[in-house]
Amino acid sequence: MSSINQLLLEAKSVTKYFGTITALENVNLKIHAGECLGVVGDNGAGKTTTINVLSGLLPPDPSARKTAVVYGKDIGNPEAIHSLRRVLGVCPQHDVLFPHLTLREHVAFFGQLKGRDAASAAKDADSLLEVFRLSD
Repeated sequence: MSSINQLLLEAKSVTKYFGTITALENVNLKIHAGECLGVVGDNGAGKTTTINVLSGLLPPDPSARKTAVVYGKDIGNPEAIHSLRRVLGVCPQHDVLFPHLTLREHVAFFGQLKGRDAASAAKDADSLLEVFRLSD
């Protein structure tokens, strides 16, 4: 269990470029255990890019090393990002469902995104569908 004062996320001057476009410039942020954060702003303000970089969904710029630490993991370190993805979840603005996938395939797909190999993700999907009585 986390201490209420435990620092879970600290970003210092995080910057992200897409070619010559500056998507983020000097983002600074601290989140402690027990806090809830809402991110609001105009379209194109960098909300999604910030979340994607801090969660490891989007690679940071090479200059990002040691500019943000999430759950004690440096987002500039690819190995740390891999382990961070196992414990961090992001709820997107819109549902991320693919019309060509079954429920089982969706569950297995998201298991693989969280670091499970294909066989384990498929087995986990079958078990979860049974537990929630959603199997055929």
